Amino acid sequence: MAEKIKDYSKAEVLVKIANIIIQQMELDTALVVAEKIEDEDDKVKVLEQIIEALAKLNEKNKAIEIANRVLTVAVTIKDENSKSNMLGRVGETMAHLWQPEQKLFIMRKDLVMAQKAGLHEVLNKIGNWAPFIAFIEPEGQILWKIYEAITEIDGWWSKN
Repeated sequence: MAEKIKDYSKAEVLVKIANIIIQQMELDTALVVAEKIEDEDDKVKVLEQIIEALAKLNEKNKAIEIANRVLTVAVTIKDENSKSNMLGRVGETMAHLWQPEQKLFIMRKDLVMAQKAGLHEVLNKIGNWAPFIAFIEPEGQILWKIYEAITEIDGWWSKN
């Protein structure tokens, strides 16, 4: 038990240190600290902050490289809800850096993970991805089909 408390305290301290280093824009150092964080969710949150900072510095290639590492971690997570949340966060973080094909890949993975978590999670994810869908298909046909599907599904329960 003492070891778990010790590890938790260590992780918490590493996250705080990484956050301060990120604020100082010492991103290579923050990356070293992030890699030492054992809790995958905490590690990913720190890596997402590093990605955002790199994006602000217009270091697209390095941001994409780190995002790909995050995705590698995400797919190993056993809890489907956590996995879905992580994919969604990474997709949102990287939305303005990736090419549309990469975003579509992440969106598909995110929606598949959300499907396993249930309808409510799928609807949340669709709402989160709606701006991207509108961007890649400005005519709105895809969003309209999504609207029709949601209306039909909602009608299944309204008729009873």
